[in-house]
Amino acid sequence: MADVQRHLEAFHKSIRLSLGESRTLRQKRDAVCRRVEARLPGIFEEAGEDCPLFEFRDQGSYQMGTGVFPLDRDFDIDLGLYFEIDPDEYHPVELKRRVHAALEGHTPGDGVRDGVRIRRPCVTVQYHRAGEPVYHVDIAVYSDGSLSRDGKPRLALGKGRSDEKFCGWEVSDPRALASLILGSRSGEELTQFRRVV
Repeated sequence: MADVQRHLEAFHKSIRLSLGESRTLRQKRDAVCRRVEARLPGIFEEAGEDCPLFEFRDQGSYQMGTGVFPLDRDFDIDLGLYFEIDPDEYHPVELKRRVHAALEGHTPGDGVRDGVRIRRPCVTVQYHRAGEPVYHVDIAVYSDGSLSRDGKPRLALGKGRSDEKFCGWEVSDPRALASLILGSRSGEELTQFRRVV
């Protein structure tokens, strides 16, 4: 049988994110987190409510260590924004609108649309350079499960103008999935798993 391992390693080396790109993504992520932390309590206060406790968690390829150079050159990083809420007490899109409001104006748009958008699974902060998308931060909004009837975290689904049938709370636990995958491998086996992914 042919030994293709060296080819896989060379290919992986050519497509994986460099330290500089990872550093830039972390800087964008941290700027988004600071903006939300600074502005979100005031958004809730304007609505006459106390801001629930919340925390950010890395997720997706960044958390898993599987990030690669995107063909469209629009690098991304995924964040989970976990609120200590009962999902039965918050409409998922309303919560995403508040996150959007906290981020509004953080990045200028591309001249066609705002740099911050509510998408069905997340709120996206898009960074542009010379009118072209170069980085984006996807923020998935969750109920952390601590106040849910069943104790399970849920993802807020729905766009800003979605019909109710496309809005809701979906059980989703990326942290448990990552723990299951990363916890079942170590050393070279984990490194090879990341190369394959």
